[in-house]
Parts: sequence; C-alpha cells; structure tokens
Amino acid sequence: HNLSFIATRSTNISTANGVMTMENVRPTFGKLLTLNVTPSTPNQDLTLDRITGKLTITILDAFPADAKEIEFVINPRYSQLDVTTLLATNGQSVAQKVDCSSKAGKKDQAFSFNLLAPVLDAEYTADVTINVYNANNEVIHSVLINSVRLAANTRTLLSGEVFRATGATLNIDHSWNTDLV
Repeated sequence: HNLSFIATRSTNISTANGVMTMENVRPTFGKLLTLNVTPSTPNQDLTLDRITGKLTITILDAFPADAKEIEFVINPRYSQLDVTTLLATNGQSVAQKVDCSSKAGKKDQAFSFNLLAPVLDAEYTADVTINVYNANNEVIHSVLINSVRLAANTRTLLSGEVFRATGATLNIDHSWNTDLV
C-alpha cells in the first residue's frame, strides 16, 4: 500500500482527484511510505519532511508617506499539492496586497510567504515583483527581481531598497536545510 502523510496548518483546504488546494499556505510537512501488509501488525516510525520553503522580503529603506498598499507578485506560486508525489502543481502568477499606510517612515519591514515547491531535492526559480501603490491605486515604486532561487526546506531572504534607485540585493539563507547548495 502506498501512503501519503501530510501535516499542515494551511487554511481553506480542499481535495479533489489527489490534489490538495490550499488558500493560505503555511508550513507543511509530508512523507510518502510504502507499507507491506502482513499477518503481523506493522510498526513503522515516521519522520515528516518539510515540503514548504519560506521567502522573506525585507525592505530596508523608509516607506514614503504616500505609500498605501504594497503588492508582492510571485511567479510562479503554487497552492496545489499532489498528494501522491508531495510536489506542488499548477504554478501561477499570484499577487498579494498588504496595507502599508501605517509604515510611513519605517525601515527594515519584513514580509514572509510560505511556498509549496514543485521539486523537493532541488532549487526552482520564481520572479518576484514588488509594487507600491498610493491612495489613487497608482504604482509609485516597482521592483522586479528575476529568477529568485527557492527550495523546499529552505528559507530565502531577499533584502533591498525599494524606494531608491539602488535596487534590491539577494541573500540566501539555507538554515533549515544546510545540505542544499
């Protein structure tokens, strides 16, 4: 028998045709196991592996007074998990807006996203766009970071200045899985 074990705190989960859809991805762990049924009672110890990664974006410079919303577009971003392989499927461009009107003048503001991975033992890439809107819903600042390296069981840290022309810098932290290069 092939068994899939999945533990998650994700919300609004639905399952159909062997695919689990998560509206709000949270840290998720899983393990695939083949179990042979015998006349004796099977006994199996099980350790689940982290199958999500985390992207943290830290904006180093001060938010301007006219910034009302910040939008993070991750392309592709996965919200579906194939329960037979534990791999993310159906990656799409996903935008998430956050009210930032209370952040005027504040520096070093961090925003984090848990991400399902389409591969478990290798990196994949996604483009990240940061758009900042004013009260009229006009983009006043925009930064595109191409080919950000992401992976399951890995925390990727992006940090940089969004409101000046100096651009963003990329820092990768593999603290969850030090074997990943």
